Amino acid sequence: MSTCQPPRGSRSPQFCLAFALVLLAAAGASPALAQSPLRTLPGLTDIAVYEVTSTVTRNAFGPNSTELATRRSVLDNSSRDFSHFAGENYDVYFSDSDGTPNVSGEFLTIEATWTGSQNDGSMNVTGAELFINGQRLLANTVASYRLGGRCVPGACNANSRNLAVDGDLTFSTIPRFGATDPNNPADRMRLTLGFPRPAGTALTLSPVTPVAPGGVLNLAWNDVGATSYTVGVVSGPGITTPVVLATVGCCGTSFPVPPSIPLGTFRIAVAAGNVVSNTIDVEIRFNFSPPVLAPVAPVALGGLLTFIWTPNPAVLYDLMVLSGPGISAPFRVGQAACCIITLPINRSIPPGTYTAAIVGAGIQSNVVSFQILGSASGFELSATSTIVRPGLQTTLSWTDRGQSAGPQYGIFAGPAGAASLSLVATQQCCVLTVPHASVAPGSYDVYVQDSNGVRSNRVTIRFDP
Repeated sequence: MSTCQPPRGSRSPQFCLAFALVLLAAAGASPALAQSPLRTLPGLTDIAVYEVTSTVTRNAFGPNSTELATRRSVLDNSSRDFSHFAGENYDVYFSDSDGTPNVSGEFLTIEATWTGSQNDGSMNVTGAELFINGQRLLANTVASYRLGGRCVPGACNANSRNLAVDGDLTFSTIPRFGATDPNNPADRMRLTLGFPRPAGTALTLSPVTPVAPGGVLNLAWNDVGATSYTVGVVSGPGITTPVVLATVGCCGTSFPVPPSIPLGTFRIAVAAGNVVSNTIDVEIRFNFSPPVLAPVAPVALGGLLTFIWTPNPAVLYDLMVLSGPGISAPFRVGQAACCIITLPINRSIPPGTYTAAIVGAGIQSNVVSFQILGSASGFELSATSTIVRPGLQTTLSWTDRGQSAGPQYGIFAGPAGAASLSLVATQQCCVLTVPHASVAPGSYDVYVQDSNGVRSNRVTIRFDP
C-alpha cells in the first residue's frame, strides 16, 4: 500500500497523480461535497434552464459544453448563452455556492442583464433541471443570489428568488430581480442553484474488518453507473501523499497485504471520475484480542479522569461512554493511539456512576464503571467487623454526602467479586446494623450509593456458619 502498483487487470500508474489530487481534495471535505460536482455525475445528459418571456423556453446544455464551463467576461447582446428578448441576456456556468466559476463546481449559476425599464423587472428563470438517465431532477435550492443595480419596489423582490426552485415551471412563478445598469458592465443579476442527487450517485465504500500482514484485503462498493473505479489510500503509516492502488470495474476488488507493510490505520477511498466515496479505516495489525481497560478511580468535578488499556500500537482507539446520568445512547468522548486517555471533568457534568469501554478497529474492551463525585470529599464505607459469627453483628457506616445527595442512600450487596450488586435496602444517613441471623453464611460485597448515583468503596464481609 505504499507504492502506486496496480494489480493485474488495472490501468497504468499514470493515474496516480490525477487520483492523488482527487483524494487530497476529498480528504479535506465532507463526503457530500466530495460527491457533488455536477459535470461528472454518471448518466448526466444535459442541464436545462427554463426562461419565461412570452412563453416558457427550455434552454439545454450538455455537461461538457463550452457555455457551462466558462463565465462570460462580457454579457450583452453579442455575448450571451441565450436570450429571448432584446436587452435581456443570460449566462450559465458551473460554480461554487457563492457563484464563483468552477468547472467542477457543485452548483449552477445563472447571470442576467436587463437594461430596459427597471419597472418591468427581470431574471425570468422559472426553474432549472438535471437530466440523468432519463430522470428529471429540478433545482431545489437557492445557494446565493444578487439583485440588479436598479431595484425598485414592485419589480425587485429578493424573496421572489425561491420561485425559481418551487417546482412550478409555468409563467406564473418567476423571480423579479429588477434591472441592471447599462453604464456598469459588472452589474449582473444572479441565481446560484443547487440540485438533489438521483438514487445511486452516492458512492459508498463498505467497512472492512482488520487484516494482518500477509492477508487479503477485500473491498466492495455500490454501482453508480461508472465503467471504472479507482481505489486509493488517502493516509496511513508511511503515506505522505495519496496513493493509487488500482483502477478496476464494478464493484469490488481484493489486494494481498504485503508481509512487510507497517502496522497501523490506513484510510482508503474509491472514486469514479470526480465522484469520491466516503473514506474507511483499514486496520493492519497482528493482535486481534480485545483491549483490556483498567479500573478507573473516582474523580471529583474539575479533576482529571484517566483511562488506561492494554497495548496494541497498530490501532486507533475510541473511548465510548456507554451509560450514566442523562446519557441515552453510547457516544465517543475521546480518541487516541495506545494506550491512555486523560479527560478533564467539566463542572457541568452530572455527578454519578458511568460505564465506559475502549473500541479499537470495531473490537470492544471490557466495560468498566467509574464515578464522578459531586465534590472532592471521598465517599467512604466502613464496617465494624468484616467477619461476623453467629450471635454477633456488624455495623455499616458511611460518609454523609450532604443535602445535595438527598436523605436516602441505597445499600447494594451481592456475592463477593460479582461484577454488579443488587439493591437490598434503602437507608437514611449514615448507619446500618446487620445481625448475623439476617444473612445466609458466605462472603458478600457491599457498597452504598447516594441519590446522584455516586458510589462508595466496596467492603467485603464474611458471615460464618
